[in-house]
Formats: sequence, structure tokens, C-alpha cells
Amino acid sequence: MALIAEIKRPSPRKGNIAPGMDAPTRSLRYAKAGAAGIAVLTDPYWVTGTLDALAPVRASMDTL
Repeated sequence: MALIAEIKRPSPRKGNIAPGMDAPTRSLRYAKAGAAGIAVLTDPYWVTGTLDALAPVRASMDTL
């Protein structure tokens, strides 16, 4: 079974679920645990995401 892990700080339903999360560190942990893909949510309204989060997360994958 393949799993796609999701990077998001708040949830529209549950509120702030990971306020201090470091997206590159979390994504690297997901990848090392076997995630087949990493979804970085970039919607600024619902999950306070940003396109600026993509490059550091991608760079963290280069350390694998």
C-alpha cells in the first residue's frame, strides 16, 4: 500500500493541529518512514499554506 503524507498546519475542521511545524523536517520524516509522496498544502485561506513552502520541502528530499 502506498501512502501520500500531507503537510499542513491547521485543519479547517480541527483548527491549529501543528502550529510550530517545520515543513522540511516533517516531510523528511515522512519520506524516511516510507511515504510514497508528500503533499504540501499551499492554500492560504483554509490551511495557511504558501507556495514558499514548496522549495524548502523539495530541498529536504535531496538529503535522502
